[in-house]
Amino acid sequence: MPLQPPDRHVLPDGPLRALVLQLHHLYRQAGYPGLKKISAEIRDREDLPDVVSHETVSKILQGEVLPRWSKLESIVRVLAGWSVDRPRPDGEAKRFQQLWHVAGGFPAEEVGAAAPAGPTGGDHEGPAAAGPEHDLVVEREEAHLHYADGSYRCTIRRALHNGMDEPVTQFPIEIRVDRFPDDPEYSNRHHHAHPLVLSELRLAASCAGEPMNWRAYTDRDTLKEVWLLFENAQGQFPLYPGQRTTITYSWTASAQQWGPWLQREIRLPTRLLAVRLDLPVSADPVVWGVRSSLWHGDVPLRTPITREVPGDGRVVFSWQTDRTALQERYRLEWRFRDDPDGVTARAPRPGAPA
Repeated sequence: MPLQPPDRHVLPDGPLRALVLQLHHLYRQAGYPGLKKISAEIRDREDLPDVVSHETVSKILQGEVLPRWSKLESIVRVLAGWSVDRPRPDGEAKRFQQLWHVAGGFPAEEVGAAAPAGPTGGDHEGPAAAGPEHDLVVEREEAHLHYADGSYRCTIRRALHNGMDEPVTQFPIEIRVDRFPDDPEYSNRHHHAHPLVLSELRLAASCAGEPMNWRAYTDRDTLKEVWLLFENAQGQFPLYPGQRTTITYSWTASAQQWGPWLQREIRLPTRLLAVRLDLPVSADPVVWGVRSSLWHGDVPLRTPITREVPGDGRVVFSWQTDRTALQERYRLEWRFRDDPDGVTARAPRPGAPA
């Protein structure tokens, strides 16, 4: 069983948790390799600065220790080499060294001052996401969420450019729900009783019009992680170096599962992000948005969300940005002012019936 990130009551929010969560993201993108496999790979490689036992790998992933840098660097370089995102190991090592310094008590502003400027200067709070030459780049991402009759349908469209020197044969996606994000304990109980079920998601994906097969690799009550495969029953269609394509995927979840929010996290260099909410005008929705990252908490979006009523009983809220940063999260939230079914209601107060 792959290790999961520690709960907040075990490892509270702070610089060490931020470091551990980023390491878990790299661990997940590497396909959840065994801890003994990670340790053995580090031991067998002569280009790494240290050796790390599998017990220490476990402690680091659980946030039980802040290791010396040579051990963390060895783990990061191995996982980066196995990651489906194909990040450059040198770049990942520099990024994790910043997180490690902050977790060790070195002031964040001094770490930032000591770090080299990103390719777009100092406009971003985190690493710039405009698109290095040797990465898989999202040239445009569009996220569309439609709500009607107690059900949400989410559609994501990504225009990709393969700037790497290897073909892309699979693409990771994440489907995550949290009906009551303001009350994690209540939300966990709720989703244990009302879990996401893969067969009920109606997950469908295509690449330039070709249906894509998919394979799930994480199946939890609130989280499904899936590989979209550049293949189907008729053949394979890898994205070769230098090529561009567009992938589209959609899934459905009930309002009992989804929750009144839509979040996009920038995990690949992204040139443009556009988000669109399509809601019933009769519910009188109000929408707002925040952005957050490892470097700061929730702050308002830089630009306003636009509202349009097309006249078909729907109201559409749209927002986009071309100023993205890696690891930054953009979140739209909403509330129905006319909500007799409690679709956007908050968690009951303690002591209230579930």
